[in-house]
Amino acid sequence: MKTRFQRCAIGALLAVTWLGSAWARPAITHAGCTPAPQPLMYECRVVLADGGQPVTGAVFTLTADMPAMPMAHHVPAVPAEPTGTAGEYRATVRLEMPGTWTLKLRVTRPAPDLLLRNIEIGAHGKPQDATSAHAGH
Repeated sequence: MKTRFQRCAIGALLAVTWLGSAWARPAITHAGCTPAPQPLMYECRVVLADGGQPVTGAVFTLTADMPAMPMAHHVPAVPAEPTGTAGEYRATVRLEMPGTWTLKLRVTRPAPDLLLRNIEIGAHGKPQDATSAHAGH
């Protein structure tokens, strides 16, 4: 016969397991930055999805870093805003030179997370989608 403590522990474990699977874990399905009118400024667009469905109502900030030169560039985090297309968000950041940049999304909603995506910025600001990573899990 199970003790009251054992029943409570099993119930708590089941509740945590259920809640963990119920929380959305968005992934970046597309990311890219295009030159903005101001010099060195780029409008970055990110598409988030969970299980193939667009993630709406996400709250996150976007910043960037160059993997080849860690911490050499200070790109302040800016809040991303929805574009009006389900799952798509935008933020404008300053990228000081061409090369590989890692976009960092610090998500607070639907659940805390850190999402990463490498992008290539060409010599003339021509963007190319590069590789993706998902951190924090």
